[in-house]
Parts: sequence; C-alpha cells; structure tokens
Amino acid sequence: MKIEDQAISESRRYGQNPASPMPNKTGSGGRTSRYRAPALEKGLDVIELLAAEKSPLNLSAISQRLGRSSGELFRMLQVLEFKGFITTSDSGAGYVLTNKLFALAMAQAPVRSLVETALGIVTVAEANMAHAVRAVTSRRGLDPRRRPSRIKTMSSSRSV
Repeated sequence: MKIEDQAISESRRYGQNPASPMPNKTGSGGRTSRYRAPALEKGLDVIELLAAEKSPLNLSAISQRLGRSSGELFRMLQVLEFKGFITTSDSGAGYVLTNKLFALAMAQAPVRSLVETALGIVTVAEANMAHAVRAVTSRRGLDPRRRPSRIKTMSSSRSV
C-alpha cells in the first residue's frame, strides 16, 4: 500500500474527509501547524498539563482538563510511564512528571559547554590564587525564595 493510500485510509478510519484540508492548530508561540500528528499532540498535551500542575493528577482529572475521554488517554499515559516521562506519585494520588525531559535537555551541547567553560575558569582561578576554588550551581533554578536541594560542585582535579 502506498503511503498516500495509507494516509487516506487512516483519515477515513477516524472519520475525517481526506479531501478537506487539515485544520490549522495553534501551537506555542502562536504559530499554526501545517501538519498534524494527533497521538504526539495528545502526549505533549499531557506532559504540558502535568508540568503546569503542582500536585499529581489521576486519569480522570487529566481527561477532564484536556477535554478527552479516559479511554483515549489511558494508553498514552501507559506509554509515557513506560518511556520514563511520567510516573505515579509516591502517594499514589496520580501522575507526575519525571526529570527525563530535564536530563535530555541537559545533555545538549550548550549546557555541556557552560559546565566545561566554568571548569576552565575554576582551574585558572585556582592557579592564580593558589587556593582551591569551587563553583556551585543550584539544580532548582534561580528562584531566591527556594533553597537548593541538590548542589553540583565543580573544582579542578589539580590540588593546590
């Protein structure tokens, strides 16, 4: 089966008219999308909803807030949990985000080069001052009202 024929049969299966243009959906930044990937959009909607919430949400609350049926979201939640993007809360009250997206973002080159640059500065400072120097960053961000829970410390391997 050709890709075009497969797309037409998929659209008919979901009750869409393949001859009609796909509706434009407004995304982040006010941009409109030419193409649609409903399952991907559904998963990203779940992730964005959980990111905006301070407390865990169960299937019923997620389906209500997204305006989708619980049957429609059940498998999506199972896959997101299996892939490590969400997990059930310690209390069992619902789903919460994991740090997987954060870890993926931190693996990008700009973040690594920031750490590498800071380590270079620490090494030069140690050599110039003849003292050990440590650079400390908070993993919780720059909110001054919150004390950092995890600290990342860098120092050169050179002892002075």
